[in-house]
Amino acid sequence: RKKAYDKTTDIYQFGLLLYSMACFNEYRYALDETYKISTKHLKQIYRANPENIELLKDEFKNNMKLFSSAVRNSTFPDRNSYPYYIPKEIQDIIHKCLDPQVQNRYNNFYQIQNDLNKFTFPNGVSDFYQDLETNQIHFNKEDGPCVITITQNGAKFDIESRKNNRLSNANCKIGILRTKLSAELFKFAANL
Repeated sequence: RKKAYDKTTDIYQFGLLLYSMACFNEYRYALDETYKISTKHLKQIYRANPENIELLKDEFKNNMKLFSSAVRNSTFPDRNSYPYYIPKEIQDIIHKCLDPQVQNRYNNFYQIQNDLNKFTFPNGVSDFYQDLETNQIHFNKEDGPCVITITQNGAKFDIESRKNNRLSNANCKIGILRTKLSAELFKFAANL
């Protein structure tokens, strides 16, 4: 019987990717040793051509069932085991992506991006997105919508920022090197 997949499956997979990046050793150990479903085990079955190939295939199939059950029952991945340097905000994002109750997960990737931006951007900046066609960065602050426009002039960049659709000369800077661009964007976002 085929199962229906939707965007929440992609969100779960993204959470699993983030978890594997944050907790690589625990993640690999689970696949290699606890569940024995890593590519190492597949290679032993299909590339080594062992005499007991049918037995190994059955064992792998049973291990996949155990793994699937652990995912459904939220025992994999271990949501309580993070290295000390992984911030709580990132852990919360991973947990929400991996929530076993589909209705408790993010509804779309924009919501994930918004939560990641809260962790990344200065306080008060929310709903960040970049319009690649106009080369503008849009976001909100408590007192209104903001737009930062980036224009490339040769090897340098100019920044113009607007808040509540108003431009002021204090919100412009020209001749920024690429290496300094992201730092300047953060300053502009914080000071708008």
